[in-house]
Amino acid sequence: MRFRLAFVLTAIPTAIGAYLAACSPPDNLEDLCGWLGDTNNCYRKFAQEVTDRCGVVVNADTPPNDPAQPSPRHGTFLKRDKLDLCVFDSAAGGRVVFDPPLDIAEFPVKTASFAIINADTTLCGAGAVGNDGAFAISVESNPPIPDGGTGDAGAVDCSSETQTCGGTFSVTSITERELIDTKCPNGETHRFNRLQLAKCDGDQQIEQDYDQLMPRAELLSSAGAVGVNGFVRFRVVYPPSMIPMPTDEKYPLSGEPPVVVEYFECSVPGASSTCANAQKDPDETDVDCGAICGKGCAEGKLCAINADCASRTCAKDELDGILKCRPNPNCGNGKHDADEGDVDCGVVCNNACGECKTCIIHDDCGSGSACVLDADGVKKCRADVDAGACSMPDAGGGGAGGAGGAGGAGGAGGMP
Repeated sequence: MRFRLAFVLTAIPTAIGAYLAACSPPDNLEDLCGWLGDTNNCYRKFAQEVTDRCGVVVNADTPPNDPAQPSPRHGTFLKRDKLDLCVFDSAAGGRVVFDPPLDIAEFPVKTASFAIINADTTLCGAGAVGNDGAFAISVESNPPIPDGGTGDAGAVDCSSETQTCGGTFSVTSITERELIDTKCPNGETHRFNRLQLAKCDGDQQIEQDYDQLMPRAELLSSAGAVGVNGFVRFRVVYPPSMIPMPTDEKYPLSGEPPVVVEYFECSVPGASSTCANAQKDPDETDVDCGAICGKGCAEGKLCAINADCASRTCAKDELDGILKCRPNPNCGNGKHDADEGDVDCGVVCNNACGECKTCIIHDDCGSGSACVLDADGVKKCRADVDAGACSMPDAGGGGAGGAGGAGGAGGAGGMP
């Protein structure tokens, strides 16, 4: 049975985001620093309740896919060309089901939704990662809560050590004004401006250091290479559930390190060596290319599905009726389409994006350029990665907004 999350984390379209911003005056925004420093905020209560259920507390600095420091939540995808099921290696068993399945041709992974299944096939939890720092994490109650519910009106005492009361916590971004909306399991919602973090990052005269406690998720991924395994790793940063000896009685959470919970690190089988032998092997749609190789075929090459092509367009040739990679039809419409690095450029268009043009991956940029995060928080093609910010056009007095989203190596989110 296919599992699909009940919540949607796609980024809010620009028009809707602008409308929401216009309808929400600044005085409706809450104090982000005050909320992060509140020991009773709903995110911390959620963390206290679920702790490491469905995951394991880990060191935030542990690199992914490191044989010397294997993940306690390590699992393996069974096939490189079907990334829908990751089976945990541990004796406890269990698996992660991705719905929709991940596509090796779309790495690094930017959005994903998944369910974490126990060895006995019961649901432990679920999660999703969207654009611009959006994420949701859901943990099932254990033991399951009867229909009576929880709290004063229900039959379950969530303060009991034998009862875990789960729920869903989510963050949705409205990037046009650096706004985020949070929602806790009890339905409590808040709206903040991420730029407020500058007031409590520990660098002010009033030493309140809370920026490390900002709710965020980290989705890192790599497709690997020929003979080299790739990986997909998901973590969530929680506030500390225990503060044994606070150094500041007035601000007990100030400077406290976050708790990082790793839910899975799934190995992706490396590409077959056949993808680099200058021959058209049985699983390849053309010589050393196609979705199975994690490398799109050039225009005119044979294909079976869109993912086999760098242009993401596989269609019948007008002359011989054979499926071949064709030019992307959107690459001349004067618009910045979803698969393009910038307007009508990028690897899908077989047309390199120029300096300071936006990009998705390095291949979107010309030779000698890299796709890097610019000062405004947007990935752009830069010949010199150490150069200053790209000059921005005159915005008519308003200017561009601050850097948005949580950065991450090859994925959504990121650790401090």
